[in-house]
Amino acid sequence: MPARKSKASASSAVPFQHAAHGPAMTTNEPEPRRWRWSPLTDSSTSLHPPIFTRDGSHFFSIVGSTIKIYSATSGKIISTLPGSQDHGHTDIITSAVLSPQNAFQLITASLDGTIKIWDFLEGVLLRTIGLDQPIHHVCTHEKIKDHLFVAAVKNKKTQEPGHTDVLQESCIVFRVSLKSQGSGSPEKAQRPSQVVPIGKTRTTAGLAVSASGERLIAIAGHKAYVAPISNLKSGFTKFVSPEPLTCLAVHPFEDYFATGDAKGVVRLWYCLDPKLVKVVGVEKKSQTSTLHWHAHAVSSVAFTTNGAYLLSGGEESVLVIWQLHSGKREFVPRVGSPITNIVVSPSRLAEEEYLWDLQMLAMHS
Repeated sequence: MPARKSKASASSAVPFQHAAHGPAMTTNEPEPRRWRWSPLTDSSTSLHPPIFTRDGSHFFSIVGSTIKIYSATSGKIISTLPGSQDHGHTDIITSAVLSPQNAFQLITASLDGTIKIWDFLEGVLLRTIGLDQPIHHVCTHEKIKDHLFVAAVKNKKTQEPGHTDVLQESCIVFRVSLKSQGSGSPEKAQRPSQVVPIGKTRTTAGLAVSASGERLIAIAGHKAYVAPISNLKSGFTKFVSPEPLTCLAVHPFEDYFATGDAKGVVRLWYCLDPKLVKVVGVEKKSQTSTLHWHAHAVSSVAFTTNGAYLLSGGEESVLVIWQLHSGKREFVPRVGSPITNIVVSPSRLAEEEYLWDLQMLAMHS
C-alpha cells in the first residue's frame, strides 16, 4: 500500500490555485487542501498509463516489450516481466490490464499481435493468444468473465516492428475469448476459442467498459462509439465530437464517461442510456457538458475513486482538478514536465494518490 511521504523526502508543497473565472465559492466551503508531489520513479517514462495492483502497493510500467514492476512506496523496480528473449512479446507492448478474475494475473497486448497472460508474482507466462493483427488497446470488466475487448489495426500495410506510427486507416474492435482453441506451451501462440467482431473505427485513442459493465466505449477521430455488451453483434452507435478525441475515462460508478480533445476541451458524455443506443450504426449527437481550461490537447483524464473529481493534464505541465458537482477547477502547477498519463491508485488509505507521467509523480492530499 502506498505510504505517506515524510517531510524529509524530496517533495514540494503546492496549494490548489483557483481559477480566476471559476464558479463563485460559498463562504462555508473549507479552505483548499495543500497538495504535494514527489518523483516516484526516474525520469525515463512510458508512453502508456501505469497499472496499479488491486491493493495499490505496486504498479506496472510498460517499457518497450517488457513490463517493469515498481513498489508504489519506494518507487523502486522490484521485478521485470520478460521480453522477447524469454518468451515475452517480440514488439512494443501497447496495453495491459489486470485480470478481473485473478488479482495476481496481468494481461498484456502488443503490436506483435499477441495477448499474453502472466502470473506476475512468480514472473511466469501462463498463456499466449494470437490474433495476427497489431493490437492498440484492450479492456475488460469484473462482470465479464474469460473475455477481453480488443482494438486491433486492420491490416492494410505491413507495420515494421518497433514502429508505433499508424500506417493503417482503421481499427476493428473485437470481443476475444481468453480461452485458446488448443493446448501447448505457454509461449506458443494459440488461436482464441472465440472472436466476435463488433465494428470498425478510425485508429482508436481509447477503449473502456462502462461502470455498469453494460456498454463498450471506444473513441477514435471525431467520434465516440458505444455498443451494448449484451448484443455486440448489433454494432456501434456513433456520437460526434466537434474535435478529434485524444483520451477517455469512465466514471467509477455512474454511467457516463469523459474525454479530452485536440483543442484542450474536456467533455462529459451522457449517452449510455439504452434508449440512445437503441438505433445502432448511425451518427447521433449526445447530451454533453464541457470543462475548458487547457490551451493544448488534453493528454489524459481520470476520475477519482469517489467519483467527485475529474483530473486532466497535458502539455501545460499543470494538473487540473475539476470538482464535478460545482464545475470549480483547481490546479497543481509546475509539475516539471508535460503530463502524458494520469492514473488513480486504488489506495485504501484516507488519502488518494494519483500517478501521472512524464516523470512518474505522486500527489497526496
